[in-house]
Amino acid sequence: MALVVVLALVLGVALKVSRYGERGDASAQTAAMHIAEVMSAYGWSKAELPSGDSGSVYQQKTFLKPGCAKPVVVAILGGNAEGASFFRLQHGGDAAFIQGDVVDQPSGMRRQLIGMAHGIARMLGVASKAPSPVLAVSPAPSVSASQCSGPPVAAWRS
Repeated sequence: MALVVVLALVLGVALKVSRYGERGDASAQTAAMHIAEVMSAYGWSKAELPSGDSGSVYQQKTFLKPGCAKPVVVAILGGNAEGASFFRLQHGGDAAFIQGDVVDQPSGMRRQLIGMAHGIARMLGVASKAPSPVLAVSPAPSVSASQCSGPPVAAWRS
């Protein structure tokens, strides 16, 4: 019984460390490059506007396209994507999240398990790719994108 309690405590600490642990700049930079590639492939350019996200829980980028009235906003959510609800609220509910596929709400449990698996693999000396951060996109991508709706769902799948 004591062994089960100790294992539960160790697992709990590991989950907390993976949740709040530093993800590193490499995965955020890779995500930023992926965002830039997808957006530019569909004719969107990064806007050099003040993002107003200082002190926010995520990095937010705004993209504009000639002839389109509304921008597309993409954010890199850190940690367990705790900022997902805030992002959705900030954009009037019109948001989707990229977590391997396009989803309505990112899974914190999935992020924790992926982070733990990556950490265990590193401890065992197995090279593994760092987990990608969750991306938030507004307006939410649709299956068949129109001229000004942003890249379609298929463009975001990784």
